[in-house]
Amino acid sequence: MDGGLREACVLAMRSYRLIEVIADRSLGYPPAVAVGWALRGDWGRAEFLAAHIGLAIQAYAGLAEVAAAGGDRERLRRMVDATRNVVGHGGLDWLTARDLSVAARAAARLGDAGLARELLRDAEKVLRRPASSTETDLRAKGLATVAQAYAAIGDRRHAKKLIAEAEHRMDGQRGDMRAYHLSLIASASAEVRGVDAAMRSFPDPREPVYQARVQAEFARAAAEAGDHATAGRLLDSAAARLLPAVQGQRSVVHGRAELSLREAPAGAARGTRDSRCRTRWRRRPCRRTAHMAAWPPP
Repeated sequence: MDGGLREACVLAMRSYRLIEVIADRSLGYPPAVAVGWALRGDWGRAEFLAAHIGLAIQAYAGLAEVAAAGGDRERLRRMVDATRNVVGHGGLDWLTARDLSVAARAAARLGDAGLARELLRDAEKVLRRPASSTETDLRAKGLATVAQAYAAIGDRRHAKKLIAEAEHRMDGQRGDMRAYHLSLIASASAEVRGVDAAMRSFPDPREPVYQARVQAEFARAAAEAGDHATAGRLLDSAAARLLPAVQGQRSVVHGRAELSLREAPAGAARGTRDSRCRTRWRRRPCRRTAHMAAWPPP
């Protein structure tokens, strides 16, 4: 296993050797390579790569995770400091918030709740900076990610507040883009609020394809919580929305290939199912489409 990881790291380094370099940084070099070297224990090479790639913040956040997993508090602190030092040196704010959230979870894993909260406050500040119109929707995804991290460190009250704010940011959007961005934060809503509460309060995407994606995310969360009956019911409802929509439209932004029962945990498929309508993806769509009439999901 260790030898295979080393070979993968070396192969990736060779593949990206000719990538464009500007200002002493390789813009396209994947952060995962630096993390891979850290997992092998070669921290010197890992930190050197992190310092010389365009996505340094993502690399340092990943290195903080590895340090936390190994119980190395001193190295964790250095990687967190490096992560924070990169903030403000360019990059998309919602991605920066995501990486700060990763570092916060790493700090919390070693019991440093104070540092974790500092990092999450930094992430919130980043997301509240003035944004371009093309980045506003993705900031909702960033807020949802920060909310999940708050929930992970035990501050569920603030996490719920951020989830509500993320959902509210979609109010001014219309059509497919609104539905798409809502589907991106559905899993976070279910994780923070709980599946039942999320099903009652989550905004209606209004597009059958995206309603199905949201329900699939809720089904995943229900299965992970051990509620396979709810997960199975949600998957059947998702199928009833999605398959007729795909069959009836020539062009769908995210079609059948994007949503399959394989995406949900295996346990979800063991939930209760209506014997008259067994959902299978590569067969004729179910004709019972009563679930399409109402939102929230049943």
